[in-house]
This record gives sequence, structure tokens and C-alpha cells, in this order.
Amino acid sequence: MLAESLYRLGATVAVYEPDPQAPLCQRTRYVTNAAWNDIEALRKFSQQCSRVTYEFENVESEPLQCMEFQLMPSMAVLAVAQHRAREKRFLRENGLPHVAFAEHVPDHPAILKTVRGGYDGKGQMRWTPGETPLSGPLVAEEIIDIEVEASCIVARSKTEEGVFPVFENEHRNHILDTTLVPASLPDEVLAAVQDVARETARKLDVTGLLTTEFFLTRHQPRRSPALQVDDWYLMVNELAPRPHNSGHVTRQACTFSQFDALARILLDVPLGQPRLLPGVWGMGNLLGEVYGTRSKLDLTPWAEHPTVREVCLYGKTQPRAGRKMGHFIVHGESRTAGLAEIAAFRAALTKT
Repeated sequence: MLAESLYRLGATVAVYEPDPQAPLCQRTRYVTNAAWNDIEALRKFSQQCSRVTYEFENVESEPLQCMEFQLMPSMAVLAVAQHRAREKRFLRENGLPHVAFAEHVPDHPAILKTVRGGYDGKGQMRWTPGETPLSGPLVAEEIIDIEVEASCIVARSKTEEGVFPVFENEHRNHILDTTLVPASLPDEVLAAVQDVARETARKLDVTGLLTTEFFLTRHQPRRSPALQVDDWYLMVNELAPRPHNSGHVTRQACTFSQFDALARILLDVPLGQPRLLPGVWGMGNLLGEVYGTRSKLDLTPWAEHPTVREVCLYGKTQPRAGRKMGHFIVHGESRTAGLAEIAAFRAALTKT
């Protein structure tokens, strides 16, 4: 999706990816298939590129030293965001609202997370004393009575800063299920979320995108230094210095998408401020479960669902449970209508 935005601005795209079957490897001419820690291959790849970015942070940062001055966001940003303990320390040291944490197994119930490698619910557990904890280095977080999960994407070039609207996210089995925008939160809370996201990106000195994920509750946490706005308490959960799954909705919901924003930053094109288009927009993920035993999805039901503005299949060849195979975006007049259409369209795809 980022490549599409870059192509529209006349750029040439090269991809570094260990898996030769990865979707972009099938769609671009300049491909390097090598391991993440192959320093010589990384060096040769960097020589092809004027700018380099990454689509996820679970890569070893040390081998990327050879392209440090090309990398957006920077090595320093990646080093913080890919390590949960460093990430939590950064939030604490900069006075940003966050979930209380410790870097050891506590004597009370907590959420335990590995410091590296976890995503979509992997590498974490709800733990109580007496159970076997996760192995290896970890962080233990206070259990929060979460009422709303939200995310906010900040785009920063060397001279401009753009903030996307706040997305409201619902997860199923720890995997993002739906995203709605605008989020159903008071205006004062939405403004506070954007302010914290903006301040976080500034403190990290991000050039590129930074997605800040938030927990919001109306029950004051016992330990966490939350930001109170009216009767809401908000805390930063995690950071992602890249395009984010929740931000896929911007491909239809905003005047330009998160991918367009990053493409402009990479190519030194003026950024501007993204604006939300009228109505309610919803994004639903398509996981491998929707495919059932099929290898290809039948999109016949799309003709019967005119509020579905986009179906995007990623070109992954092997559907499996929990694997993100694509997404779709709906447009409605209300939150209720948007959620109903997401459920109806996903069910229709599953039945065909």
C-alpha cells in the first residue's frame, strides 16, 4: 500500500524481504531476498536507495547501521519502539501518560509482555501469582479496566507535522477486528489524545509516521500515571513508528492516507494536514478464518453491499487462522450502521 502511494509520486520502489513469496516481492522489479541480519546484503540494498523505511519493527536494529542516515524513522526511534522496556522507560522519562510497569514479575496480578517480538497478542499473558510466567526479559503492566482502545497517527517531515483523526479500535482474540472514525469520545478527550500523540512524536524526534496506541477508561487506575480529561483517564499503550493497521481506514476516510503521508515525507513532497471526510467510516480486517478451506476469496457479495467503498486483498498465498489477509472499508451515516455493515459484509464473504 505504501508502494502504491510512492508509485503515484513517480518513485521507484525496492524491497528487502527474506520471504520471496511476500506480496510486494511479486509486484516490484527490485527485490532482495536475504535474512534480516545479512549485513552484506543490507549494505548492497542500501546502495540502491536514497531513503529506507520499514513496515514493522521486529527486525534486528544492529545490522541496519549500514543505512542509518537513510532510515526514516531513525535508528534511535526503532531502538525504542521495538523493545517494550525501553519504550516504557521513554514514556516515563518524558512525563507521558502510560500504564504502570515493572521489569520483573510482581507479587500481584498483571499483564506480562516479552520485551521483544510480541504483536497481535503474541508474547503476552494475563498472569496471577502461582502461574508460570513468560520466560526471558519482560515487562509487567497494571491491569487496566479498558473502556475504549484508540490510536492516533502523527506524520512528521523535517518542516511539517500532520495529525490524523483519532481511531476507535475493537480487538478480537488480541487482533484488531474493526476500526471506526470518528471515535465515539468527547471532543475534549479526542483533542487530548491528539495532543499526547503529537508530543510523543516530538519527544522521539520522529521523521516519518508514529502511531500511538491508547487505553481509555473511566475508572482511575491505582498505579498508572494517567492523564485525566473530565471523567476519562487516558494512557499510552504502545508505539509503532510505521503505517498501522488501524490507519488503513484513511485510504477512504481522509483527504489523503497514512501511506500517502509517508510517501510525501520520504520524497520531500509538502505534507499538508489530513482531513476527515463526512460520515462515519469503518474498517474490518479479513483474517484467514473468512476463507475457510478456500485459497481465494469470493467477492460476489460486494455487489450487494454498496456502502463497502474498498476491498483490499494483500496477495498472501496461504490463509490461516489469525493471519491478516486483507481489509475492507465501509461508509455509513452512523456508528451503529457502520458496525452493522461491517458484520454483515464479513458474514456474507464467509458464507460464499
